[in-house]
Amino acid sequence: MNRRALFEKIWDIAAEYGGERLFGRERDRIGDVFSRCFVGGQMPYFWLESPLIGEAYTDLHVFYDREMLSKGKDFEEGSGYGYQGLFDWYANEDTGGIGLNLAFDMTGDDTVPAAYVNVNRKPLDDMRGFFVSCGQEVLAKPFMAYLEGMPEGMEEWYLGVFPNRSGVPARVGLGLDNRWKDPERLGKFVALTDDMKRKLYELSRFPYNWEIQQDIFSDGSVGDVFSLDLCLPQKGRKGVRELLDNSDAMVLLEKWGIADERWKIIPQVSFARILSIEGTLYFLQCLPVFIKIKWKAGKILDSKVYMHCIAKHVQ
Repeated sequence: MNRRALFEKIWDIAAEYGGERLFGRERDRIGDVFSRCFVGGQMPYFWLESPLIGEAYTDLHVFYDREMLSKGKDFEEGSGYGYQGLFDWYANEDTGGIGLNLAFDMTGDDTVPAAYVNVNRKPLDDMRGFFVSCGQEVLAKPFMAYLEGMPEGMEEWYLGVFPNRSGVPARVGLGLDNRWKDPERLGKFVALTDDMKRKLYELSRFPYNWEIQQDIFSDGSVGDVFSLDLCLPQKGRKGVRELLDNSDAMVLLEKWGIADERWKIIPQVSFARILSIEGTLYFLQCLPVFIKIKWKAGKILDSKVYMHCIAKHVQ
């Protein structure tokens, strides 16, 4: 079964249980974008990033782990969105990181995706090389200076560039240990308003790990967007139902006006199963991994869910 068809199979299974109330109805357009990300012969993983209030839609993240990428693997003709150099650098020159990700803002210009390298537990050999291979060498020095000031207990998870956003920022994702779930302590490293601190105190009551994101610009300034991901343990569909049914955390997001009742759809559209498709066994998955809460200039924005999707042969 071809990769585009596997993408559509996952979408259609989720849609049977109400997935389009989360993702919207642009399967074919999103599938077209997905199909222009194929490098080598591997089926990439992908995330569907959807708001939990307002109009239903999804942004798309396409991820290749290191084992999927090797020397001489090229994008198909007309594909790759200008990132062949990044994939060549990663496969040929740098032994760090755990994979590459192209991220598409489907409500904006889907022809200029962001590019990420995931580095958790395996730092890059040459961080500057990442920015050079993305055509954003100017971001390397301020980004590395930011990381030099990163305190103990914050672990770099990924770094990325956003050529499609004003000012072309770099983004860093940082995993936090439990010491940093104290908003007063976190506020010494990240600019937080009193209202943000109050909300973070409420969120700290829940047993989720935290990952935060910030943007760094070429002049060394830090952007006014602060994002927090509540990391959900992946335990299969039954575990998702146990985690989210009557979830106090999600009810709190409703109370803040950044989610509506559609979060209750998440357990319905979640699945991990083995299916026979055209005589071949495949493992298919669509499970939530993050709930994102975001502020811009101290104003809280709509929350989102990230659904992690996998399709691979069963040996």
